[in-house]
Amino acid sequence: MDKTGECLKEARRFFRATVFGFEGKKVIVQKNNIADASCFGCMSAECKQKTILIAAKNPKNLLLEKGQIVEVGSNPSSIAAQSIPALLVPLLGFIAGFLIIKLVFPGLNEGAAAASGVLLMFIAALGFLRFRSHFPADEFHYINQQI
Repeated sequence: MDKTGECLKEARRFFRATVFGFEGKKVIVQKNNIADASCFGCMSAECKQKTILIAAKNPKNLLLEKGQIVEVGSNPSSIAAQSIPALLVPLLGFIAGFLIIKLVFPGLNEGAAAASGVLLMFIAALGFLRFRSHFPADEFHYINQQI
């Protein structure tokens, strides 16, 4: 990979934020609502329109103060680990919907069973989205450096 591609890959992993406060060993940061490289391709309108507070670890034990600008990173392996349930829950919802309708109504055709699976897939996806909005998995953010 050339140097430009490597820089863009690295830029997408970090974003700038302002230190908002402290909660135990975690630093609460407010994501700056600017179009930086980390937001490239992001489909979250909520993130772009309103203030988002994110809990981040401070593994380098940097001396931080409220209002300071920092660079926040995201651990790629943690992001990948969090994406697995986001994909599996709807898939399992489809399988469950397909199989349950076939068990309850054995004479039903495949199209109706598939429609039932799709319906349960959307219900499972919306349920997972609602769960994540109330219980965000924010353990993968960390303070990389002070700016």
